[in-house]
Amino acid sequence: MDLEKQLASEEFDIGRHMKHVAFHYDGSTELKQHKKRVQGVADQTAQKLKQNVYQNYALFIDTSKEISSLEAEMYQLSHLLHEHEVLTHSLQALTVTEDDRSGTQAESAEKHEKQSIASLLEMVEGCSSITEVHGRYLVHSSHLVELDQESYEAVQLVRAFLLNDSLMIGSLIKKRRGPVRYRFEALYELDNMAVVDVKDTDVVQNAFKILMFPDSHLYQAERLDSKREWIGLLDSTKQKHKAAREAVKPDASIFTRRRVGSVDQEWEKLRGEMRQAEGMSADWLKDVPETLDVYIAQREFGQAVTLIEETKAHLKDFSDSHALRDVRARLNHRTNLLSKVLMKELEASPSGSLRGGPRAARRAVGLLLRLGRSAKACELFLENHSQIIRRGLDDVKMEGTTSLYIGNLSSAFFDGLHNAASEFVRAFGENNGSYSAFVVWCHNQLRYFTRKSVPLIFSNVQSMGKPAECLAVAFKECDTLTSIGIDLTFALRNLYHPYVYQAIDATRNHIIEEVGAKPEDPQKKDSKKEVSEKDSKKDSESKKEDSTEKSAEGGGKSNPDDDEQGSWSPLDLRNDQPRLAAIVIDMENQGISDFRNLIYDGGVVDLSFTTVRFCKLMLNFMNDVMRFYYPEILELFIDCFSNIFESVMERYVRALEKSLVMVESISGDARFVCDTVLPCVGAKVNEFTGKNLQELVELHTRLKTKLEECIRKKSQSANLEPGPGAAMRVDAQEFGEEEEEEEE
Repeated sequence: MDLEKQLASEEFDIGRHMKHVAFHYDGSTELKQHKKRVQGVADQTAQKLKQNVYQNYALFIDTSKEISSLEAEMYQLSHLLHEHEVLTHSLQALTVTEDDRSGTQAESAEKHEKQSIASLLEMVEGCSSITEVHGRYLVHSSHLVELDQESYEAVQLVRAFLLNDSLMIGSLIKKRRGPVRYRFEALYELDNMAVVDVKDTDVVQNAFKILMFPDSHLYQAERLDSKREWIGLLDSTKQKHKAAREAVKPDASIFTRRRVGSVDQEWEKLRGEMRQAEGMSADWLKDVPETLDVYIAQREFGQAVTLIEETKAHLKDFSDSHALRDVRARLNHRTNLLSKVLMKELEASPSGSLRGGPRAARRAVGLLLRLGRSAKACELFLENHSQIIRRGLDDVKMEGTTSLYIGNLSSAFFDGLHNAASEFVRAFGENNGSYSAFVVWCHNQLRYFTRKSVPLIFSNVQSMGKPAECLAVAFKECDTLTSIGIDLTFALRNLYHPYVYQAIDATRNHIIEEVGAKPEDPQKKDSKKEVSEKDSKKDSESKKEDSTEKSAEGGGKSNPDDDEQGSWSPLDLRNDQPRLAAIVIDMENQGISDFRNLIYDGGVVDLSFTTVRFCKLMLNFMNDVMRFYYPEILELFIDCFSNIFESVMERYVRALEKSLVMVESISGDARFVCDTVLPCVGAKVNEFTGKNLQELVELHTRLKTKLEECIRKKSQSANLEPGPGAAMRVDAQEFGEEEEEEEE
């Protein structure tokens, strides 16, 4: 028997089957094969089930819709049964003369009808439009507790006001003193409202439900008699209002009024009254609120908006009479309800995407624009895209270098702006009044992006390498928006400018400090890596002995010539050829093509370590700034540029004035910086900016004059008298001869 049929049989017994398997299958191989067959049957069954689900998906949707409509019909049936019950009780009350309860309710209703609706203005905030309807008065009011329909937990304390044509709900304002203690929350028309009595259970008691498609609310009264009073008053007031509406008919006496004044005036007045009577007697106006409720419940929003437009166009030609004022109030209520439903369509889902996708969002925006809700539609549209963009930025993982992360972050952000702009143009079209709001929104999103990226780009800045790479990537991604007519580059530069200023200033200070620091001998650094620990200890001991001997001979003072020679002596890289090759390639790439001419003896650079390091720092600084250059930082860069060269040249001048034996080396380094490095950097800046900066020419002239003046003075003093080094060597020689004579 086939295993699939055996498992699908109604007589299948799992216990008997397992006994059969244990009895007939001895080895593990057979059990594994049987397990595979069972697993295969399970996979086939799952696949068939999935196919059935796909095939019956449309049927499932239709069934769900039918269930929803059936539920609505059940609510209506329950409401009709309740009305029938109330009508039966009222008929019995007419035959029984001594029905105390009915008499009490009738007296209470008549008493409440006399209450003035003007008292609502002293109690409820934001209900001024409710009191403007002619003929509206207060029937009953009391406190109710709104309950959650699923958990039956208290949501808030409200006060319900039953009017002769509607039910108004006001929420309690906490911590409010004075007569106005409630805020207007909702208004439900009695014609489209149903009341359902909720049976008392252990969880909820004295509750009744208000059905107002597509919403429903559950309220709880304080006592059972209060609940019954509310239900009775709601039903009786609804019936009275319905009877009053049916009794209102066009006044036929307008056609038989007496002529007053001229014939033309009387005829124009008569024509206006005829149009007014025709508008009031239109039968389809009475069905507009109910038809709109059906359209909203069936999510046929386009037809609902069309019906609202047709009704407003019809009512526009008639005066604001009492009868048409009620129709307009009911129409405005349905318009507000439809607007709220459409606004929910624009709300972002928890996953950060629009409900129903971009097409549904565009459809909702178009309908809101037709309803005159352009400002709210624009606000919700942009707010939802803000959530989408921020969710996309949060999803970017920080992996690799900072520049890679900033690149991914910029790509996600500006792609989100690009999509938002495209959808905005397609949704709002020719509604030009909304584009200014979109521009302001873009600036707000840029501020959020810079707040998120600035701590990563400008943290612990000592060079412009990392900020330059990150800013170049961000500006490049921002330029992609120009393809759709949006240029936010200036705004992005303006947001980054204070941090760029600080970074350039910090880099300038770092370069000046690095050039002023005492260099480390590269030969000593390499020897530390090559020798063993034992040899290094011996070297350190021998160095200590030499230093003690020198200090003893020199009276405990270091030789200034040795310090000077270490700072300004030529850079010896004969034992480090890879480093020498890297320096040569770097200098040639930076624009100093004749750097190889400064190398002699197979690896000695005719420049000091200080000068070589300054050249690399300065050229890298210039290249980094030029990677993200924009005109607003040109003045700042030129100031820092001039300040760095002036500080370095000042150090060369002080070294020349104090020099004893390294005058030629220092002057050569200074001339190389002034005549080679400075013009090279200036030429690159002029080429990149497209300007012939006169400030750089003046800087070169000023530094050149200062250097040559210092060298001329130094040479004159050297020709007139022996140098300080020679005098010191003569004194040392005489001091040595005197010591030899004393020993003899």
